[in-house]
Amino acid sequence: MQEFTALPAVCAMGVIDTLRELGLAERVGIKWPNDIVARVAAGEDEPFDRKLAGILVEAKASADGPFAVVGLGVNLHPVTVEGDGSQVSPQALEPISLDELMGGDGCPDVQELAGMLRNAMIARVDAWAARMATMQAGMGPMAPILSEYFDMVPMLGKQVAVIAPTGRVMDTGTFSGLDIWGRAVVITPAGEQNYPSEAVSLRQI
Repeated sequence: MQEFTALPAVCAMGVIDTLRELGLAERVGIKWPNDIVARVAAGEDEPFDRKLAGILVEAKASADGPFAVVGLGVNLHPVTVEGDGSQVSPQALEPISLDELMGGDGCPDVQELAGMLRNAMIARVDAWAARMATMQAGMGPMAPILSEYFDMVPMLGKQVAVIAPTGRVMDTGTFSGLDIWGRAVVITPAGEQNYPSEAVSLRQI
């Protein structure tokens, strides 16, 4: 069951595979641990500051052993946020849709996109599971994918704020990497700190 902590990241990589298929390789990335973020325009200096998709993984146990249910929400069309924004999480990013990223040209319909995403996530999970089965005991579940995952996380190496679920800024520093359990490693003025994804989020500053 503890190995399932890597599943959100593995599934996020599958989503990135699909978006790259759609020609968005330079426009999308993963916001640790598993949100899919995008930038409005291509270009090295453009920030990945819009949210395109979110992933939720729920682990369960049955008589046949542990299993997980993966939920994925993608903004397919432009999103309108109603109200004054007071109910929006303090660390929430402004949304962007696939239609907007693709300029309304060639955006797949819901069924086609769902099939592409499902197949890509299952392929990633199967490959991860096969590699986990060959690894030595005690290796963390992120170990098989860390190197490739790093390449999909544009916030790595950047200055970030460490934010509690309440929106309070707990610390600031450089997002330097992840450990084999998926915890964010942030170099702060007080030294290196490791943060689990269930306790904090990171925002680039």
